[in-house]
Amino acid sequence: MHSMDTNGQTPGIPTSNDSSAASRTQNHSPSLSGREAIASGNEPLVILQINVEGWTAAKRELIQKMTREMKVTVVLVQETHQTMTDQLKLYGFTLAGHIPSEHHGIATFVRSSILFSLVGYSNAGEPNQWITITINGICISNVYHPPPAFLNVSLLPSASDQCIISGDFNCRHENWGYQDSNQNGNRLADWSCTNNLHTLYDPKQPASSQSARWNSGTNQDVTFSTHIRGTIPTREVLEQFPHSQHCPSLIRTMPLISFTRSAPIPRWNFRKPDWERYKDLTNNLADSLPTPRMDKITFAYKQFTQTLETVAKQTIPRSFRKSYTPT
Repeated sequence: MHSMDTNGQTPGIPTSNDSSAASRTQNHSPSLSGREAIASGNEPLVILQINVEGWTAAKRELIQKMTREMKVTVVLVQETHQTMTDQLKLYGFTLAGHIPSEHHGIATFVRSSILFSLVGYSNAGEPNQWITITINGICISNVYHPPPAFLNVSLLPSASDQCIISGDFNCRHENWGYQDSNQNGNRLADWSCTNNLHTLYDPKQPASSQSARWNSGTNQDVTFSTHIRGTIPTREVLEQFPHSQHCPSLIRTMPLISFTRSAPIPRWNFRKPDWERYKDLTNNLADSLPTPRMDKITFAYKQFTQTLETVAKQTIPRSFRKSYTPT
């Protein structure tokens, strides 16, 4: 595997035909507003994982729309089929890393306003292709393993205390929805257990890939994760991607501080009432109300409560807050 050297530079990630790729710096510094936004660590990560089966301009535009609508932070792309970085562009995102290949290839994009570091990537020629970045202490790995190759789990990215490892593994196992397991699937499942990783699989979700030939669904795309900020991230399988057998997956982490959305119902603020005015107005209620009659007690009671509510609205503040932050 390749990792960052001590002076913060990569020893030569093959992401470009330009020789300057060998001097890519470790830390990507966004604008000041982006740095401030990520510094608090409260913003949740939204990761889009998709095997595009060939990166094209049309697919790029569709991914662009998805990232805008879903407020995506990181995009993990498998099977780019690209050897150069000229076409690997996504508006509003930085290409964090790219493993070139005419038949496989992966690319990781990070929103330009977010600070990230490139941690490491797989060696050229290895069957397992992967790139690992870190955002605010959370490692995110993009992985592709071609189907006929032997899965050597020692060549997979390292699992840290807080990490998300997602991609197309092409491994069969009951843990992620297959009826049976193959040898690569058993190796991958054992590796995830050894590293205390949770498989983000929900049987109620649709299959992550659809075979038009066999008219069946499989789960070649898998996501593993540790606890992130004390909770396990969620994974949602989206609709099938055009001109690909795969469905995009949306992985979300939970914010460090949860905001409680309040219902838009005005509530009395009994900490800031004008009690002196309230007392004066209520003392004058008897003079403003008509004399109650025995045959219209209900009507008299309604008039009394309406007048009392009117006085309260004049002397006790009423409002609601859009969100509540626990202290």
